[in-house]
Amino acid sequence: MGTLAVVALVGRIVMMFALLMAVPLAFAVTGGDGGQMAFTAALVTTFAAGAAMSVAARRFRRELQPRDGFLLVTLTWLLLPAFAALPLLWAVPGLSVTDAYFETMSGFTTTGATVLTGLEKLPVSVNVWRCLLVFVGAWASSCWWWRSCRCWAWAVRSSSSPRPRPDEGSEAHAANRRDGARAVGGLLRDRRRLLPGLPLAGMSWTDAFMHMCSTMGLGASPPTTPASGPSTRR
Repeated sequence: MGTLAVVALVGRIVMMFALLMAVPLAFAVTGGDGGQMAFTAALVTTFAAGAAMSVAARRFRRELQPRDGFLLVTLTWLLLPAFAALPLLWAVPGLSVTDAYFETMSGFTTTGATVLTGLEKLPVSVNVWRCLLVFVGAWASSCWWWRSCRCWAWAVRSSSSPRPRPDEGSEAHAANRRDGARAVGGLLRDRRRLLPGLPLAGMSWTDAFMHMCSTMGLGASPPTTPASGPSTRR
């Protein structure tokens, strides 16, 4: 039953993740690059899958325990790249499932590696999606890092104290939320400073948005130039 409680939460995460596809969908609609159908279908499919998971396991919802974190992180980092690969599969002709999954996992892990070449010839919405995944991956990594450190510190204090306070668990949860908010706020403040400066240097707002997101990656490679490395082969 503990697994189903995690599945219910993962379902809600998938639903929220589906809404992010509205960003590249907006670029596809305004730019008319042909990616509208792919992102619309991916958004509807992802949201429906997340809703099905959440509804099917909703009666098993409960407060998650620290041991549930392993399954939660594993399912999240495996399922989200799979759903993120759907618009790539449907918008890029000839792209295999493994290449699409590698591309999205590369974004989530912020490595910047890619299996694609000729990125400047792809629909703008596809490149926007690739760069946005890097930003989402950096944000998620920051939040999980803060949360893991806080949970570890709370566990050490609890094990060393003969009588932990009854409200100590709730205090840890509140601290996790504050740290997560700080991580998100820091990322947004940094990106907010970068975004207005790039168009002033002569870059279009679309390219500025993609560069703003891609600079969160470890490679910080330009969004329309394939990253170097042996995995660049398409």
